[in-house]
Amino acid sequence: MPNKKKNKFNLTIFLLKKSYKSEDEFIQNITSLQGYDVGIGKLYVRQSSRKSPKWIRLFENRVSLKLFSASSAAVLAVKTKNRLFGITFGHGHYLLKQGSYENRFGLKVTLNSIKPDSIKCIDKDTFDSLSRRTREQTSRQASISEFNFDVEQALLKFIVGAPEDETLGSHISGRDSLHITIEADLDDIPPLLEKLSSIYDSDSYKKIFPWFDQISEVKDPDIIDKLNVNLVKTIKTDTHGPLWLAPPTIIDWEDFGGFKYRDNASEDYKHDIFIDKFKDTVEDLTALSIPYLKHRKIFCYRKSDGSIYDSWPVYKCIYFETNIGGDTYLLNDSTWYSVAPDFVKQINDDYDSVPRSAISFPICKETEPEYNKRVCRENPTEYALMDCKVVRLGGGLSAIEFCDLYRKDKKIIHVKKYSTSSVLSHLFAQGVVSTKLFSVNQLFRRKVNEMLPSTHKILNPNMSPNPKDYEIVYAIISSKSGDVLDLPFFSKINLKYAIETINAFGYQVSLCKIIER
Repeated sequence: MPNKKKNKFNLTIFLLKKSYKSEDEFIQNITSLQGYDVGIGKLYVRQSSRKSPKWIRLFENRVSLKLFSASSAAVLAVKTKNRLFGITFGHGHYLLKQGSYENRFGLKVTLNSIKPDSIKCIDKDTFDSLSRRTREQTSRQASISEFNFDVEQALLKFIVGAPEDETLGSHISGRDSLHITIEADLDDIPPLLEKLSSIYDSDSYKKIFPWFDQISEVKDPDIIDKLNVNLVKTIKTDTHGPLWLAPPTIIDWEDFGGFKYRDNASEDYKHDIFIDKFKDTVEDLTALSIPYLKHRKIFCYRKSDGSIYDSWPVYKCIYFETNIGGDTYLLNDSTWYSVAPDFVKQINDDYDSVPRSAISFPICKETEPEYNKRVCRENPTEYALMDCKVVRLGGGLSAIEFCDLYRKDKKIIHVKKYSTSSVLSHLFAQGVVSTKLFSVNQLFRRKVNEMLPSTHKILNPNMSPNPKDYEIVYAIISSKSGDVLDLPFFSKINLKYAIETINAFGYQVSLCKIIER
């Protein structure tokens, strides 16, 4: 008699952390669920409830409608030789306690299982000026390089591909959970989970995806709690790692009136924000906590009418780097990340090798636009002011700044006050776009030349410039003490990318610190 054809099922599989030994430790409100022994494990079900959708109320006086929606949720808990798994159905993932399952289990299993050239879809976060979260799909199977995935500037969040092992189905995908579609019955599930456990323990993914462990978002609530405790301790005691306070978005400096740590009419405007100055406004520093940092706001005001331009929780403005148990962590834009020590060293070594500019800039005591104006006013024969003078071109590149300051000795200088990594990456991107257009676009050069004073004109804007005659300078205004310019880790990554791109056009790049008082 031929074997009976098995049904095909979509399975969503979570791997529980090793510290969890029984279902009541990782399933929420387990006593309210109906439990069933199914032989290979235990199935916990939340009975579905029939509810009328809210939108029906809009029509209740006009027509009688009887519509219902139902939501079901279930978790199948299965123990293998070494680990505990949770397979969820319907809305079952909401029954799992946060932090109970392994982060990136599905992603790692997928990377270990797929054919390198079989990828159909990826989700990624990019650490650039836009901090984008994007999904990219292809019409055919492809390799990761065909997705324009920058291994140093992006974090892989999700991936879909075809597995080498056909018993895992025609395609496999994963993030924290693993998604597979296979023909199976209940008795096939324990050996499947044993196989997945072995795949998860493998490091074979490092052959094709060696960068995967460089950066990962921290999701474990226990680790986040420890990191936040370290952050609060650091703020109180000024110890243990780099700590900055900076606006998390780009500021319109032309209409910038100032910052305040409280929306208080009697408080004076501040030209920048500092962690020490913020601490001075905390009435009881011993009571400072993460909820307090997330509740307290920093306000930015317009110069034109004194209204609030924007406001942000203090926590969102904090950049912090710390080490726990030999691992490196950083807080950026309210999110904690874990960074591999080897990657930290590589990026820091690259950053330290960037040439420092020989230009000696005056101390900054004002806003960025006012500073640029003063530099040119005090040195009119040396500097030309280009800040806020945009070149308008057709297409997507409609308004581009050539630079902020242009020196007669052909130094193209981009100036920006220190801020979070996304804001600084906007500065680096500005330098990349400007350099590219200056090199290849004759119209751009002509329009730039029209804005330059007679003392600083480009001799022949119709000819491509000789890159060796010019230097691109990133000048960053920083209130941090000392001559050393330290940047957020993601800013160092973005700077490396910018320098590599500019160097490809033949230009040299240097970095400079402008001291702020």
